[in-house]
Amino acid sequence: MYIKIIDGQPQRYSLSQLRADNPNTSFPATPTVATLAEYGVYPCVDDPAPTADVVERGGFYQVGDVWHYGWTSRPYTDAERRSAMVITPRQARLALASVGKLSTVDEAINLVPEPDKSLITIEWEYATSIERTSPWIEALRPALGLTEEELDNLFISAATL
Repeated sequence: MYIKIIDGQPQRYSLSQLRADNPNTSFPATPTVATLAEYGVYPCVDDPAPTADVVERGGFYQVGDVWHYGWTSRPYTDAERRSAMVITPRQARLALASVGKLSTVDEAINLVPEPDKSLITIEWEYATSIERTSPWIEALRPALGLTEEELDNLFISAATL
């Protein structure tokens, strides 16, 4: 891979582009680094991708005389992690039973005013999947006496059942 400095910024570039941009110049099959530098073109090392939750292409950067094409990485945010948490009603009920909270779900639903109470009841009784980020899950969380982290852990545990 190569880069070319254009308006002070490194950009991806190829030898075929170099030849097309300079049709009256004869370049060897593999130009030397010195020849490339005369045209503002430099070899670029493609860095290996790091191991992380979210990995995205970064930019070009220079270390000494060597140009690199890098990466950015970060862990999932809580919202991203939670959006991937989806369990079945069976898993939810087993997990709630394992922490002694299954019997409190109906009590918690009864504390919710209408029309939300009816909607949550339908979700609880007929849903084919339960999403951690669902508004009705968040509505029931405080009534079940669970913190955000405890609910996260409950979903993680439920996914293994």
